[in-house]
Amino acid sequence: MIAFLIRDRGQSEPENRSEKSARTVSTQADRTIRFPPGTFPQQLAKMQLPETDEPADSSAQPNSTPPTSTQPANQPTTNPKAASLDQQSPFGGPTVKRTVTLPAATKPRPRLPIVSVSGHRKKLDDAYADAFESYEAFTALSSNDKKNTAAQKEDYRRTLGETIDLTQHAYALAMHQGDLQKRNELCYLLAYLSFTAGHVIEASLYGESVARYGDPQESMTREAALIALGAIDEAAATQWADAEIPGELHQMRLLAELFEQKWPEDAQVEAIWMNLGQRFDAHNRPLDAADAYLKIKKPSKLYDRAQMAAGLAYWNQFVDEASEADADPDAMVKRLELARDVMIRGIRSAEQQKLPLTPPILDAKYKVALIAARLGNPESTVTWLEKTKTPLIDSITTGKGNKKKITVTPEFAQNVFQLLYQAKTRLNDLEGAKQALEQLAKVLDSDATDRLDRMSLAVIQRQISSMLDGPKLSPADIKKLEQTIAAIDSDSDVMTASNQLWIAESWAKLAPRGQTPMVVRQCYENAAMIYDRSLAQKDFPSSSRTAALIRQAELLRWAGKISDSLAIMTQILAEAPGAIELQIQAAKSLETIAFRQPSEANLRAAISGPPRNDGDNGVSPIWGWAKLTSQLHQIRYSDRGTSKHAEQLIESHLHLARCRWLLAGVTGDDAESVELVRKTNQQLSRLQSDISGNRDESIAAWSKAIEQLQALLNPSTS
Repeated sequence: MIAFLIRDRGQSEPENRSEKSARTVSTQADRTIRFPPGTFPQQLAKMQLPETDEPADSSAQPNSTPPTSTQPANQPTTNPKAASLDQQSPFGGPTVKRTVTLPAATKPRPRLPIVSVSGHRKKLDDAYADAFESYEAFTALSSNDKKNTAAQKEDYRRTLGETIDLTQHAYALAMHQGDLQKRNELCYLLAYLSFTAGHVIEASLYGESVARYGDPQESMTREAALIALGAIDEAAATQWADAEIPGELHQMRLLAELFEQKWPEDAQVEAIWMNLGQRFDAHNRPLDAADAYLKIKKPSKLYDRAQMAAGLAYWNQFVDEASEADADPDAMVKRLELARDVMIRGIRSAEQQKLPLTPPILDAKYKVALIAARLGNPESTVTWLEKTKTPLIDSITTGKGNKKKITVTPEFAQNVFQLLYQAKTRLNDLEGAKQALEQLAKVLDSDATDRLDRMSLAVIQRQISSMLDGPKLSPADIKKLEQTIAAIDSDSDVMTASNQLWIAESWAKLAPRGQTPMVVRQCYENAAMIYDRSLAQKDFPSSSRTAALIRQAELLRWAGKISDSLAIMTQILAEAPGAIELQIQAAKSLETIAFRQPSEANLRAAISGPPRNDGDNGVSPIWGWAKLTSQLHQIRYSDRGTSKHAEQLIESHLHLARCRWLLAGVTGDDAESVELVRKTNQQLSRLQSDISGNRDESIAAWSKAIEQLQALLNPSTS
């Protein structure tokens, strides 16, 4: 091919070839051709030219690159408040550490002062009697609801303070004399009185002492333990010590362990552990919280709630640890698996008991699905969201008045459906992903439309990729993609000129995969339509406008919209008539019209260009094959001639020759028919002479076409 392009066109040919060519022309100089009426399609079928009009690679088209980081990538955009998953990480990638606001300290009750009593008696029995006598007086005042006057209130506070003083004195004597029974009774009384007076730490210590050393069979011992727990719980609420170091909660854990040890079957045990877990949770101590929740065993009614709460605590710990730059992947995976397994136990327990759905159950199901996604198991994610006994997506609503569903916040619903969308996308279930987006659209606020559109664009990308790798496309496949694209409003910020061009060129790539010519044309038509919308965008670069119009004209021609294609090409060629590639497209379009609607006028238009139809004087900017061949000949043998020009020249010669042959067969003028046959024979002989000896495969195909057309022109010599 290269040798042909650079050789001297004037080089002499072998004598025998020149003589043969001359004889062929001379013997056929007076030949005419006549096609029988109605046989034009059959005649055309005899002369098919090599196909050079292949759809261009979309990468060569203006601004047709796929969406980049500013648009949806292969990984769909996630809710900014939900973790974005890194599929290369065994635990889904780093997280953002939680920001936990510690509970505000409650205002502590006033600490009533201890009032010293003079003349303490030194014998234990006497001191014991004085303490309980004072306690009875205090009890009488406590039962009196009429403590409205200042004097009555002062009498109440004074009596309480004196009773504590007398009881402390008696307690000290009991300790000194080793009277365990009186010691426990007085210590219990001190726990109660101290708690009543607002001395919560002292009350806790007194109560714990009785619980440890008292008889578990006595009600006093159990009540003292409960006073201790209540007092330390109040101390924690008022943040008696340092809020950042919840020592009161650790003390409460010791008391809970003591209570469970002494009264393992007591109904209060599970409530104590649940309360402690919630306290640790509130103070951002997830591992301590999980330990507390897991103390609750079957068959407790709180078992399922406690398991789910523990799993959530492990999840919170994971979120905090995974936010660190040096997070250990193996440890993070184990943390996720532990959180998942514990939450599943709680969910299963609730299902076995046929308990009604509650927000904690919904949250646990969502977290299990999210963990599955982080561990790279989108199948499990889908199962937990839509395939369990009570599917999560069918159990929630953001509205009111639906008794069968639980009302959740819009944010929770967004996270659920977005997670489902991500899982469906990663499973390449594009129809399911679209349905998830439709459900997501119902709960998104108006400000989130752009995010939804970006997710829809990601679905389009995956859907196109799947179609390119899959079997031949059916009309149903095309319809589905059209519906997916239509889901994004044309005015959306996501539908930039660049993104629309990418979608258009994707349609062009899909076209050759159509099952039928109709499907192929529909793909090209869709591509051309999107080009039209893209060109109307304000952000369309002016420097690419002409190239985009040329591409649109090409797509319209492949879609069979010849008139629309010619209208665009005429507009461009009026400004730049020397655009050779566009002139070739225009000539082919005129040729297509002539083949679809056979007539002398249409064939002449393909050969010499169409007449102007706008009422203006002059000629059409579309040259037709005759002038195009002449212009290409000049360019080909000029300093700016290239190999591409050489190929275009051969192609133009063959198209011109075929159109002349066809015109010779339909014209009513015998003289014109003879002249057309003569010119065409001469043209083909020269062309055959030029390419003879060239063994390039593409040239061989053209040479065969020349011989085929020569045989049609000269049937008696073939």
